[in-house]
Amino acid sequence: MQYHANIGKEEGMQLYASFVAQCETELSSSSKCTESGVLVKHGTYGNRQVLKLDTNGPYTHLIEF
Repeated sequence: MQYHANIGKEEGMQLYASFVAQCETELSSSSKCTESGVLVKHGTYGNRQVLKLDTNGPYTHLIEF
């Protein structure tokens, strides 16, 4: 699947930066995350990613702060 044509690069960068900032804000307001030293780690928007994955089903990812 390719997603690079779904949104303009500048708008995508802004949305990505906003998402990262929101994650950092939510994390810093969570005493559970602050006490355990959890950090938001993120990459650079727009870099090509290669992912090889073997899986046996659809999975749901839950981000909890």
